[in-house]
Amino acid sequence: VSTQSTGTLVFFFVIALLARMLIHYTGQLVLVYLWDARLTRFTPRWYTCELVYFGNTLDIYKTLGLVVFGPLSNILIFSIFVATAGLCYRIAGYFPNMASQFVCAYGVATFFDWTIVLVIDCILGRYDINNSANEIGDAFKLYAWFEKKEQNGVVGIILTVFVYFFISFLSGVIFYMYYLRVHLNGRLMDIYVRLTGKNSDFFVPHDLEISHAELDFIVTKGEQWRGEEGERRKTAIYDYIWEEEVTEEWEDTRSRDVQRNQMDVTTHVSIHTLHLDGLRELYRHFLRLSDGAILEVFGEAGYLGLDEAVKSQLKDKFDDMEVQVNTTLNRATTAKMTGLRQRSHIGSSVGGLSRLGSRVPSSASLLRDKSE
Repeated sequence: VSTQSTGTLVFFFVIALLARMLIHYTGQLVLVYLWDARLTRFTPRWYTCELVYFGNTLDIYKTLGLVVFGPLSNILIFSIFVATAGLCYRIAGYFPNMASQFVCAYGVATFFDWTIVLVIDCILGRYDINNSANEIGDAFKLYAWFEKKEQNGVVGIILTVFVYFFISFLSGVIFYMYYLRVHLNGRLMDIYVRLTGKNSDFFVPHDLEISHAELDFIVTKGEQWRGEEGERRKTAIYDYIWEEEVTEEWEDTRSRDVQRNQMDVTTHVSIHTLHLDGLRELYRHFLRLSDGAILEVFGEAGYLGLDEAVKSQLKDKFDDMEVQVNTTLNRATTAKMTGLRQRSHIGSSVGGLSRLGSRVPSSASLLRDKSE
């Protein structure tokens, strides 16, 4: 797979280099026709194009336009590719990976466009300004104009360096924005956010966290469950509300204090198995924290990061449940040994538990506050 991807990327680079060359010289050819410069020769090859025209009739602004518009044509085409990829990613949420690789390859070719043209022009000897029959390379056009008109080509060299610096900066910025935010559907942006983001910027679920749908399924199945000896399961819900009064001071012409209450609600959902002899046995229990996370609790809940008052109330409740279960077991054992079928003391709370359990037929009523 890696070899195939590399081969595809190399193929796209070759296509991008050829497209870059054609677009570069086609843009200059369009300007030559628009400015009515006499075209002598235009011969495209696989590595360059020969664009020869009678340049004595062009002023400095038109000559500068020819130097700029070659690489600027590639920047315009690359900007269109980037805009298309960005719109597809924003509207549809996806841009094909093959198309992303081609846009990336074309962006690299656009950034090095004037450099490649300069190297080829130097190899082909297009720096000779005295030979009017040959084409003068882009990097030497301004030097040749100032040398012929002003007898001082230094100004042309400085102007050419400035133009190429601006073109490199512009193409580099566009390529950077594309590669960071759009390339491969924003994969690099995702890595950047993961490396530089704060802990509060990420959603990291707890180890024992479950979803609304899973809790709804567990509660519904618990209500429908029946044991072999007639056991049933009921659900109880307890809300633990922690209120804190906060005073805000306002500094203006009339200083006043505003009091408001901050309220954190922690919901405890417990599922009990009810036996016919009155025994109430804890089956499973869950906590919905103030931030909306739902966790299944095993043993004590001290590790959940709750408020100390809430943890104290939960611990007292768990201890009371354990005492009730142990008391019921002892009484049930005594009743069986004497042959009596008595209902234990915990049976008096079964009716209340059933009424609490009726509050949880589905997750819609159980977690109404969080869904809203």
